[in-house]
Amino acid sequence: METTIDSKFTKNTEAIISQFGFKDLKSFIKTQALLMLMAKIDKFEAENKQYEAKYQISFHDFKKQMDDMRETEDFEKEEDY
Repeated sequence: METTIDSKFTKNTEAIISQFGFKDLKSFIKTQALLMLMAKIDKFEAENKQYEAKYQISFHDFKKQMDDMRETEDFEKEEDY
C-alpha cells in the first residue's frame, strides 16, 4: 500500500527529525511504529501475567475453561476474558 505525504510537511519535519538522529522521515515513522507496537506487546504481556496470577492457570487453559462453561455464567471471568 503506497501512501504519499505532503512534500511541504516532509521538508519541514525532516530538518527537525534529523536532529534526533534519523536519516529521513520514513526511518522516523518506522521507528515510532515499532516503539508503539513494542509498548502494546508489553502492555498485553503484563495483563496476561496479571490474569495468570489471578487464576493460577495459563491463558490457553483459561480459554479452554471458558469454552467448556458455555452453559453457565461467571461475569467476573467473562469480563476478564
